[in-house]
Formats: sequence, structure tokens, C-alpha cells
Amino acid sequence: MSSIKDTPANAPFETPLTIAASNDGFPLFAIRYDPPSNVRLRVGVVFVSATGLDATFYAPFSRYLAQSGVGVLTFDYRYTGQSWPKELAPLMNGPNATPESRLRGMNAVPRDIVIGKYWGWDAAGVTKAAAAAWPSVALVGVGHSVGGNMLTLIPHEERRLFSRFLNITGGNIFFGNLKHRESVYNIIARKVTPYIESDGAVYMSRAGFGTDLPYSIGIDWIAAASHPRGPFHTEYNRALHQTLFGVPYLIVGFEGDMVCNEQGMRDLMSQFDLSDSLKASLWIDPRAQSPPWPSYGHIESLVAIKTRSPAPASPTAIQEATIWPLYRDFILEGPEVAAARGKKLGKYKVWQPSDEADPLARADEVWELVPFSAHDDIDMGGKRLVKWTDIMKQKERERRRREEESVAAKAVRPEAAEVVAGAKL
Repeated sequence: MSSIKDTPANAPFETPLTIAASNDGFPLFAIRYDPPSNVRLRVGVVFVSATGLDATFYAPFSRYLAQSGVGVLTFDYRYTGQSWPKELAPLMNGPNATPESRLRGMNAVPRDIVIGKYWGWDAAGVTKAAAAAWPSVALVGVGHSVGGNMLTLIPHEERRLFSRFLNITGGNIFFGNLKHRESVYNIIARKVTPYIESDGAVYMSRAGFGTDLPYSIGIDWIAAASHPRGPFHTEYNRALHQTLFGVPYLIVGFEGDMVCNEQGMRDLMSQFDLSDSLKASLWIDPRAQSPPWPSYGHIESLVAIKTRSPAPASPTAIQEATIWPLYRDFILEGPEVAAARGKKLGKYKVWQPSDEADPLARADEVWELVPFSAHDDIDMGGKRLVKWTDIMKQKERERRRREEESVAAKAVRPEAAEVVAGAKL
């Protein structure tokens, strides 16, 4: 990683930092990217990451932006990546760290830490640091996946420092919207939830959802993904989300995203106060482009994609030629320029008050994978809460009943068989 002292004039500056979270000063690992010395600073960006992806994951995209005159701050949320207190850091990331030591580290995390409030404080602290680092330029919030949701959960004092927001594939993360939702519930019920209480950790990696999480953070993530309102399932989160007003906001999603589909994007947008007509969405089918783009799913628009020979000029050459210019244009120029490009790429929509809706209204019942009682402010809207384990048991009983009926239907009594045989003669 380069520092300001050893960076060539045509390369971005990269500086590792420790930034204090808002409210409680928790130490956060961050990386600051500054434009090369021969490029003028035009905009500052706070990049808020997906769950389970470290700040370093976004280095290629951050360097791309820096080359265009964008200062970028990426960071790890508390108790993820490299953002651990000094007494726990060796257990998690030290040279002698083991699975056992990491479990001890996760077990040491306070059990009142929840995503919306505490990770919102983290993003707020980084926002203040960005505003201090680049005071002469506009500040843009960019979030990926859950990070896109977190943009609206930054407390008001820091959120007002942004001039616009870009959400990359951060639709409503609700398992119920997924095509194979029952399979997802089953995987988590078998591979994750049985170990939460015994091990004091949430092994999300076993279900294919990023990295493992400490107890309360993991429970909060699963609870949000099990609620039709997604991350805005608590009164605290919902109130912050609904008060984002008067600031341009764009969410970009892709056909083929197995985590946040188009319905998830609609559910996220419909929960805003849409009376400012400043919130827009863009849904892109990569294969419908000319020439066709790669199958950008949930993360692929931000990472290097393996291609057949000949090898591209750079690992991210495909993104640089396709989707990254759209992201860059929104960050540098604003929504008007991005809208002109976006309308040529896919379904672009500016949301209006008539689009406001509550995703919870569509639900007959809510399937509980982890105890919702971990929160005292989850709004169920009068809907029935049913444990997924009970649903699994009921489905198993129904399966056995159908098997028994099938076996009984195929069984033929001896005397009936004689009658059938005689009829054939």
C-alpha cells in the first residue's frame, strides 16, 4: 500500500488510517485515497461497504475514482475486518490468529451492538473525517449492498453533509423476495441458527453470506433479512430512512442479482418519503446491452471478473468500459448526467408519492429465523410471527402424509388383484 511519500505523480495516494466512530469513539480501520498530484480534487466520497466485505475489497474502484479527481474513504465497520479494539485485534487478525481465537474475539463483543445504530455511528465518524479531509468540495455517499441501506441510517447531523447518495445493489434485503426463499431459510436454519446460542457467533459464511459475525450483529442481520421491511424493521431505522429528504438519491441494480432483486429495489424505494421527487432507481439487464455486458450480480460490478483470453488490459477493464463510468458520472456530475446515461442502459425511474408503500402490508405472516425479541422496537404491523422451525416441522408432516397416501394408493389387496386379473382374461 502506497503512502503520500512514495507515490508516483500519476498514481493515487493510499493511506491507512484509524478514524473514531461518532458518539462513542470506537476505533475504525480506514483507507484514504487521494487523487494523484497531477489531478485536481473535485469530489469527496465516503464508501460504505457490504456486510462481510472489508475496506480493501473496494481498492480497485477507489483507485479508479481517485484517478478522476475523487477523494475516497473506505472503512471496516466495528467488529468486522480490521476494526477491532487493540485487546481483541491479535485474536482476530494477528499472525497467530486461529478459528478458536477468532471465536473468542467474537464472544467478547458486547451483545447490545446492533447494525442500524452502531454501524450508523461508524459511518457518521467517517463522514466527519471526510468533510475535514476535503472541506472545499462536495461530499457524496456511496454504499454497496447493506452499505447502501446504511447511507440512510447515518444520523442527521452527519447525513446533512452529503450532496447526494449512490446505492449500488443495496435493495431491500428480504429473504421472502428471493426466488428460492425456502431453500435460503432452510440453509440458515440448518447451518447457522443451531450454533448461535452454543457458540455465541453467527456463522454466515456457512450459508454463503459473507463472513461470520458476532452474536448480536449477526442476529440483527438475519432479523432484518427475515422482515418484509428489511433493514428498516425497527422504529429507529425506519424513522431515519423516512426522513431522508431533499437530497438526490440513486439506486442501481442488475438483473441476475441473487440477493437483491428488482422487487427488493422497489421495496427499498417505496419506504422513502418520495414527495421531493429526488429519488431514482436504475435497473439494468447486463446481457441486454450491446455488446452484452458480463453478468453483474450482487458484487460483480465492483470486482475483477475472470475472462477468457485475451486477457484484458487491467483486471477491471470490463467495468471501466461499462458500468463504472455511470457510477463516476453520478459522483462527479450529479443525477442529471447519470440519468441521461442511465436511460440508455435500463429502466430508469424517478419515484413519486404515489409509489410509497409498506412492504409489510403484502405479508400474511412473517417467518422468524432468529428471535425478534432481541429488539424491543420491531414493528410487526399486526402480522402473525411464525417460527421457521415450526413451518419446517409442518412441511415435514405434510410430506410424510403425502408419502403414506401414495404408498396406500399403490397397494392393492389380494382379492382386488384377482378381480383385476380376471377382467383382463
